[in-house]
Amino acid sequence: MRKLLLTIAILALTAGAATAEVLWDQSAYDPNWSGFWNSESGCAPFGGTVHQANDIWFGDVVTITSVTTFYTPFDFGFEQTTEAYLWIAPRTGNLPVDGVDEPHDPALLVPVSVVHDGVGAYMLKAEGLSIPLQSGEYWISLTPIAPSGPWGPEFNITALNPWGLETVAIEYCGMFAPAWGDLNENADASILIEGIIDVVP
Repeated sequence: MRKLLLTIAILALTAGAATAEVLWDQSAYDPNWSGFWNSESGCAPFGGTVHQANDIWFGDVVTITSVTTFYTPFDFGFEQTTEAYLWIAPRTGNLPVDGVDEPHDPALLVPVSVVHDGVGAYMLKAEGLSIPLQSGEYWISLTPIAPSGPWGPEFNITALNPWGLETVAIEYCGMFAPAWGDLNENADASILIEGIIDVVP
């Protein structure tokens, strides 16, 4: 009985002391500011709404506590951004499924903050999350509601370390019905995912 109580106490202390760690790191970005349109910023001819999604995977059961993406510094109005669509879905193929994998849903809106990273880029961050995921492969998209930048939607900067499938995109209020496409050969949008690796007793 004493051994059982000691084991429970150790597990409780471990759970209480859990701190966030890096689960997925593609935060190193192109210093030349190449990037992907990734924001809800109206429609053409002066704006656009495009959602990008990254291919990620986890070898453990995890709980996501924050997601950060990195944006070009050319639109000063971007600092006023307060909401973004956070969409996560299991990856079942080389593209998300049209009409099923739907990242542009008001139910997916989460609060976000925008700050400079100390180098020049904006960091768009959704934190205070508690999203449990089993080990496996997923699509993830964090798309802010933001003013149009100088060239339309805001630019999520390209990651320097592409992993797995390249970033894919879906456009809304374009000439055709929204459909997922892969226009970014061997390139990923920058993203950082932090959280907790869940220890199974």
